[in-house]
Amino acid sequence: MQGITILVRNTGKDFFYLKGDGMMDQRIIRKPELMQKVGLSDSTIWRMEKKGDFPKRLQIGGNAVGWLSDEIDRWLASKAEQRKR
Repeated sequence: MQGITILVRNTGKDFFYLKGDGMMDQRIIRKPELMQKVGLSDSTIWRMEKKGDFPKRLQIGGNAVGWLSDEIDRWLASKAEQRKR
């Protein structure tokens, strides 16, 4: 990932920021926060992700993964928009 820096911030919660050339800082959220935010189980998130119905996880390093907060927010907004139809 040339030109991208992962900044670790830890104030009691694990979360990360991506910072790169020409891109805004993007918060990366870990699985416990993701599950709380979207209200889905781990296995449901995995199945939806594999089908392309949920934002893909980002490999942070080793076994650590996370999701871009902006992508999750857009996904939730699209679900709210579908409800209006």
